[in-house]
This record gives sequence, structure tokens and C-alpha cells, in this order.
Amino acid sequence: MSIPRIEEDIRRIFPYLGILSDRGIRREIRNGNIQISDFKDSQLQPSSLDLRIGKVHLFDEAYRREEAERLSRLKPKDALAYQPSDNPSVVFEDIEDSQIDIPPRSFAQIFFHENIKSNFPTRIDLRSSRGRIGIEISSSDNESVSVFNHNPNIIRLYGRTPFAQMFFTPSNAIDGYVVHNIDEAERIGRALGIPTTGPYAVLSLGDHAFRFKHTGLTDTRNLRDEDNEKLSTNNLTIPVNETTICQLSPRINLPNYLGIQILHNIPFVQNPGHYHPYPSHLLMEGHVCNAGWVDPGYKGNLTAHIRRTKLPGEYKKGQHLALGVFFKYNEPVERPYGSVGNHYQDSPGSPAKS
Repeated sequence: MSIPRIEEDIRRIFPYLGILSDRGIRREIRNGNIQISDFKDSQLQPSSLDLRIGKVHLFDEAYRREEAERLSRLKPKDALAYQPSDNPSVVFEDIEDSQIDIPPRSFAQIFFHENIKSNFPTRIDLRSSRGRIGIEISSSDNESVSVFNHNPNIIRLYGRTPFAQMFFTPSNAIDGYVVHNIDEAERIGRALGIPTTGPYAVLSLGDHAFRFKHTGLTDTRNLRDEDNEKLSTNNLTIPVNETTICQLSPRINLPNYLGIQILHNIPFVQNPGHYHPYPSHLLMEGHVCNAGWVDPGYKGNLTAHIRRTKLPGEYKKGQHLALGVFFKYNEPVERPYGSVGNHYQDSPGSPAKS
């Protein structure tokens, strides 16, 4: 089996060339190609649509215990055909402002409040503020997203608050395109002061990192800096399955026609929920880089939410930590990041904010 070159992988990660900007999403709503129930203008971001929390199914310790007991009662022959129950231990209904508590190390299936019909392929990612509190996406579709809580505390969410982002990805470059040409990526990287390898932006570990303190509760409406322990990156140890929020370097200043997608896995390339490992990397340790989309117009340091999957890892300032992909629009977005009071503009790379 031939091993794909890094220059070719970008086509596997992003099989659809285009991505609609905010003006493109508005246009296609008017044209009837995108239909969104209970749509609010505030949901429209520079490159995506905010999706709000609807009904939630929680698969917690009680669910796992019941499943283990059910499996133990099966005969060996029947156990081979075992299918987990799709009945969650707790159901939170789609109610505005209702409290939704996700215990540590629990799975939840979060259905979207919106019903969306699109004539374009779509992809889902978490809002960065949700990734920063230790939530990791495992799979998604146009109706829901399945997530896992890697935070040592209960995460408290609230009904019908923004949680994920939907990107509309036409096969052609109606509004803009994935930069897969190496020369073009290098030119963009030089202009932004970001090193590149092939068509990818290379981001490194910055000056500091953060880890969640064991406070018992991470409330998404009361996120405090004192709930996180600040760590030096001179000699940083990241344990297995414990999320660490890491500042990325260099500081960036994106023009209002350029976005960046941070890849979730290195050395594995990934669409959210779908992994395509290199054959030569199957036995290598990797880390999950639970970051996401960076909107046009963003200024400041990015963060990656690093989780080791097999063994603890040692990291040092300046070490390469993440890869990004450039998205270039044919004209500036209507509302670039920071134009409507976004939380993280000019951020030095910090934990989540309420």
C-alpha cells in the first residue's frame, strides 16, 4: 500500500472544495437551497451557522453499568450479537435555558434545536468555547452531535444555547476554497508570519498552558479564570485522557477574507468522527488536537485542547503541535470576527469565557 504524501492528504480531509461565507449562506437561504427552522440572525457567523442545543440524551455511568449487567446475562453465543441499548439513562428535553449536566467521562448525544435542510454537503464542528472546556466530538450528522466529557468536573450546559457550528461545503468554489496548492499556501504563510509544510500551516506550543482544577462543576454561564491551573511550557507533561489547553504560536492576524481550520488529529488526518490513519503511523502515539475553525478577521493567539490517547507526553515551548488549513474567500465576509463583540479577539490564548 502506498503512503499518501502530505501534499495529497488535504484532498482526503476536505473532499469538497468550497465553503460558504456568511454572505453566501444568506444568499442560499434566499434562493431556497438552505432552509433553517427558528432561524435567528445572530446565529450567522463569518463562515458558519451556530447550532443550538435541543434535546439531549445522556449515556453516563448508570447507563454503562446497566449495559454491563445486560451483557453479563447473555449467553456467549448471544453476546457475539450484542447491540448497546439506545435508551439513555437521562433525557433532557428541548427547553430554553434548562440546565443540562454532563458528568465527567460521560457520552451525550446532543440534538440540534434547528431543523436544517441543505442542498449542499455540510460538516459539523464544536464552537471553540465548548472545546476549551473539555468536550470532544466523536461523531455528527445534520441532526445531532455525539460528544464526550474529558473535563474532571460536571459540565453544565443550557438549553437552546449555541453549541456547534455547521459549515456548508459546495463542491465548487462559489464563495471561496480550500487552499491546497503548496505555492499559494506558502505565500499566505509568509504574509501572515506562519510557517508551512506542504499546504499546511504549522503551529507550535506557545508560552503557557492551562489545566482544569477539580472544582466539581464547570458552568458554561460562569466560567472563571481561577478554575484553571496555569502551566509553564518549558517542560510540560500531558497525562493520558486529561485535556490541556495550550497556547499556540505564532500570534496571527487574519484578513477578513481568510480562515483557518485546525486539524483534529496528528499524525492521523481526520474529518470530525472519521479517521484515516497512515499505515506507517498505526503504532505511533498521537495526540488529539481538539481545536477548530478560526474565523476571518481573528487577531490573537489560538489554542489547542490537547489530549494524549495512549501514553503521557512531554512537550516544550516551540514544539510543533498542530496543523492548519487555509480557506480563502473571493471577497471579504460581511461580519468578520470581532465586528460584533466576539469573546476572543486579541486573546493571548486563554481558557473558555462565558
